Amino acid sequence: MPGQYTEHAFETAIEHHLTTAGGYEKGDRDAFDPVRALFPSDVIAFIQATQPREWEYLSNLQKDKAEDTLLDDLCRVELQQKNGHTVKFKPPSSWL
Repeated sequence: MPGQYTEHAFETAIEHHLTTAGGYEKGDRDAFDPVRALFPSDVIAFIQATQPREWEYLSNLQKDKAEDTLLDDLCRVELQQKNGHTVKFKPPSSWL
């Protein structure tokens, strides 16, 4: 049966299972941020719902830049390329 065992068919089967039995929702590809590898609106909504005091503090502090600040800090590139090698840098002292 040609075409039955293709990568596309495999991906479709996985997506179908995750969205019907796995509790996942299919995201809107236009809302996906490929640089940060996440859906920004989902992350912001989750933070606002689960950490309202912290979100309010950040919003008061950063005003219009609160969302970008949160997403940038959350997705801070800890693994960077240096001379062809992957290195992990020490986290900022504010994380400790």
